[in-house]
Amino acid sequence: MIHQRSALHRLSVITASIVALILFLLIFYNETAITKGKPIIYISSSSKDAVIKSLDDAGYELNGMDRFVLNFVTLPKAGWYSPNTNETNRFSFLRNLYKNYSKTIRIKVFAGETSNEIFHRLARDMKLSQAKLEEYHKELARFKEGNILAGRYYLARFASEEIVMRQLLEDSYAEIDFFMREKFGSDFSATQLREALIIASIIQRESNDAKEKPHISSVIHNRLKKNMRLQMDGTLNYGKYSRTVVTSKRIKTDKSRYNTYKYKGLIPDPLGSVSMEA
Repeated sequence: MIHQRSALHRLSVITASIVALILFLLIFYNETAITKGKPIIYISSSSKDAVIKSLDDAGYELNGMDRFVLNFVTLPKAGWYSPNTNETNRFSFLRNLYKNYSKTIRIKVFAGETSNEIFHRLARDMKLSQAKLEEYHKELARFKEGNILAGRYYLARFASEEIVMRQLLEDSYAEIDFFMREKFGSDFSATQLREALIIASIIQRESNDAKEKPHISSVIHNRLKKNMRLQMDGTLNYGKYSRTVVTSKRIKTDKSRYNTYKYKGLIPDPLGSVSMEA
């Protein structure tokens, strides 16, 4: 009987020690602040993996316990969030993340717009620096033009130039790459992508009529196949000439590779934003 009581006492001591250790570790975990990251983040979907990736990408260093805790809290839906960087309680930071929804602004990119035109409107409407937008576009974009698809975008109202540019490009590339995989397979090349965007931008410049687009596309491909000059006015609406009427004098004097009356093959870069339809 004495031996049995002694064993029970030891068991209760061990159990109490384990419970105390667990409580200590939980308190220690909870009071260890998360490394502060960017003030605004975009979460692509309401899944644990998406939340972890968004926080990691934004500079919030998560540990194994954080990933475990996310299994037991309400996860944010897809959208923009402003994490409470003043939150010192680690568990509360994760538990309340879904409540910190950020105000958004709807931005429309019009088919045929050049990057400069898009950045000018973004800078004006969101009170951002056009120079910084151009800088991040140059750093992050695949091509000089045509990286941002025409369409509507929802952006965090007070997002930085970098976050805005990353989101516009990520959203556009997701759609473009899906199209390319459907057309060319998962191993499509950068050359195929570049040519597809260039041709789409020429189609976009030539007409906004959905019924005419297939015909224009056919003309472009047939002329390329026959090694003919494209001879299309729209290709001369590049850069600063994007809104300029193409005259016979311009066709004769423009010596750039965008002059498809003088040079064979495709132009150097897309002319501007394109719709998925194009």
